[in-house]
Formats: sequence, C-alpha cells, structure tokens
Amino acid sequence: MKVKSYWLIHKHLKTLIRGHGFKFQAIVTPDGIISSLYGPVTGNRHDAQIYIQSMMEERLRPLFDLRHQRVGGCHYHIYGDVAYANSPVVQRPFSR
Repeated sequence: MKVKSYWLIHKHLKTLIRGHGFKFQAIVTPDGIISSLYGPVTGNRHDAQIYIQSMMEERLRPLFDLRHQRVGGCHYHIYGDVAYANSPVVQRPFSR
C-alpha cells in the first residue's frame, strides 16, 4: 500500500509581546512547504485544543476519504506527536 504522509508540526513561537507567548499550528509537507497555518493563539492552550479549535480534522476528512477509490490506492495521514489522539486523519507514535 502506498502511503503519502504529511507532517503536523507545532511551531511554538515564543514571541515576547508584553510577556505573552503565542503558538501556531502548521501542517508541513515532507519537502518543507507549509500547507496550512493556524494561529496565533495564546501560549497557555494545549496542542490538542488548538487542533480542535482549528477544525482541521473536519476540513481534511473529506479530502482523505478514499474509500470510493480502488483498493491499493494512496492513503493520506497527518503525523502528529503524542499530544494528539489517533483518528482516521491523524496518526501518532505508539506509546511505550
């Protein structure tokens, strides 16, 4: 099965504007191109909460649903870190 992957990367920009940090959530392709950027949000938000707030899952689910295509076609996933839950769109590393 051929798998095309996109990386879900959090860019924690510790911008010192009045002492507050900001976070951005980005989807970066394997060749380093930022395909989606969400933010800024306040630095005290959890990564998974930012992902839910961005509604990224709802936007990507129709694009990644390839059940209508032939068996053995490309399957798309976003790889996230352990802060995210596994879903049909997001895959995360196994816990030890």
